[in-house]
Amino acid sequence: MSPKFLPTSFPLRPPVLPSLSRCYQLLSLNGPSSLSLVEAPPPVITRPGQVLVKVKAASVNPLDVMMSRGYGREVLGNLRSVQSVLGGSDLGQNTFPLVLGRDFSGEVVSIGKGVTSVGVGDSVWGATFPSTQGSHQQHCLADQGSLATKPHNISHVEAASLPYAGLTAWAAITQAGSVNRELGQCSRVMVVGAGGGVGGIATQLLARYYQCEVVGVAAEDAHPAVTGNGAIIVLDYTHSDYQDQLAALPPLDLVLDCAGLGQAAAKLARLLRPGGRVVSLTSPVLANTDQAGLLAGTMLSLSSLAQMNCSTMSKGNLVTWGFFSPSTAALNKLSYLVEGNLLAPPVTTLYNFDNIEEAYMEVEKGHGRGKVVVEMTD
Repeated sequence: MSPKFLPTSFPLRPPVLPSLSRCYQLLSLNGPSSLSLVEAPPPVITRPGQVLVKVKAASVNPLDVMMSRGYGREVLGNLRSVQSVLGGSDLGQNTFPLVLGRDFSGEVVSIGKGVTSVGVGDSVWGATFPSTQGSHQQHCLADQGSLATKPHNISHVEAASLPYAGLTAWAAITQAGSVNRELGQCSRVMVVGAGGGVGGIATQLLARYYQCEVVGVAAEDAHPAVTGNGAIIVLDYTHSDYQDQLAALPPLDLVLDCAGLGQAAAKLARLLRPGGRVVSLTSPVLANTDQAGLLAGTMLSLSSLAQMNCSTMSKGNLVTWGFFSPSTAALNKLSYLVEGNLLAPPVTTLYNFDNIEEAYMEVEKGHGRGKVVVEMTD
């Protein structure tokens, strides 16, 4: 007997969420030791554009360690207050517990009514803004504008190493290329801190996608990796003749500071040809506002930026800051590059979710190569 005709499609049944989900909560601003592993109800979608993701892997960034010690509490706290009001909550700006973690890779388990870019069951990757609850939990909420479909040719662990660092590098590079001249085959750029997570990704993007001539600056043990990422010259900043090597370089179009030089990055403007740019990924805004308050700290930061530019603008050069920016479009571009083997994940160390404090401690030591990733467990 032939079977009866069945409907050609069935509506997807949303997966049943557990009543409790494991998460690391920050209970005070005393560093990674303040993290506590607890079981709590999974986050709930409260806005149409939100996506609930079952996290398979997440990375630990220097920002997470800094935030565990109170970094950004003034600005990020005020942003949390605004977001709480918009979300209909009466939580205060300094309310604990906080969940840290920016990058994630995982599976969509629920979506808000306004979400159109992904669906339940999709594998996604992304990075949340620092003022939101983060990804160091089994289930996290993310706005649809901060995630995208995961590249098909890498694992969740590999994917979790890319979004935050990749979006930060992408924002800085595209910002630099939008002023005076576009970056391309004739461009010469220098990446300071090319051996780190953001610097490694930036080197790959500049060399392989933009096809620039890239000079990397990194400690000697990172030189093979930096060369493998596409740099044609690699300088050791600890070498006795480092300054002489800098002076011998041909004029540069861009200097990208991924090493936390801060105001010292302005000194590298002397290496630029007219119309060039120094972009530092270490802005003093959050540190200044933590110390002096929101208004005074912001004014202090703008004043320091103006001072850095006083000696460079006569040649049309500019010193500026680059910032992480969530972007589905940028994630899609990064995915395209990963799938085309033009961008490789920077995973170097993997930890189990139960040992996340050890992952924080490794990141806090500094001078790491690539990214530290935490793999979730059910």
